Amino acid sequence: MTMAKKEGDYDDTETCDAADSSRVDAEVARTSLRLFFERNPKRDAIKTARDAKGGIWKVIDVAIFGFVLFAPALPIIPKMSIPAIVIVLWVLIGLIMLFKIEYTHRAQVWYTCLNRGIIVDFPKTDTAAGWLCQVPVLVAVKFLFIFGFVTYIGLDPSFKFPEVSYLATAVLSIFGLTFVLTLTKGFVDLEGANHLLTLNLVIHYFEDRELFQAKRLVMHSCTLLPDCLKGYS
Repeated sequence: MTMAKKEGDYDDTETCDAADSSRVDAEVARTSLRLFFERNPKRDAIKTARDAKGGIWKVIDVAIFGFVLFAPALPIIPKMSIPAIVIVLWVLIGLIMLFKIEYTHRAQVWYTCLNRGIIVDFPKTDTAAGWLCQVPVLVAVKFLFIFGFVTYIGLDPSFKFPEVSYLATAVLSIFGLTFVLTLTKGFVDLEGANHLLTLNLVIHYFEDRELFQAKRLVMHSCTLLPDCLKGYS
């Protein structure tokens, strides 16, 4: 006679099913990885590119970006007449540096996963609307406007607008630091390229996530990356 299961009784059936499913998924991942290695025996170049995105090279990349970002603005910002605004400008530059570090990590993850047969799909920022709406770019735009505003205040603190040249000076000071915006756009547009399409955008424009299935390359969203890597280690 079968006893009815009381409410609250522990049923390990679902636990066993979940464990079996995890084992199956891990085996499928190992099989996919083995097939990827078989279909792509010549991986020395991609390994070299992967290594160039990590370790000391990643630190050097961030350091060069920081130098290019800080150096032109360094002699100008401390001379501004409003100390509080100077602090805000330094904080904004610091935030851009932190974003650069984050996007450098993303690039390293992309190359590492590509060497294991996974194409990491990031949010599309190849259009103007795509990269302009990203937080790092908005921070850079805010930096430029605050810089121009403070420059004008230094020339006309009472806002009497005596000369057009003061306004022109403020505008030109913004243009002089537009490299902050272009540098920020350079790392935010992670999947973009100057003239040709990157691997991710080729798949995106053809609207075929299985375009490189013959090479056992699969595409996964960056938000699902931890689950996708189970069994690939």
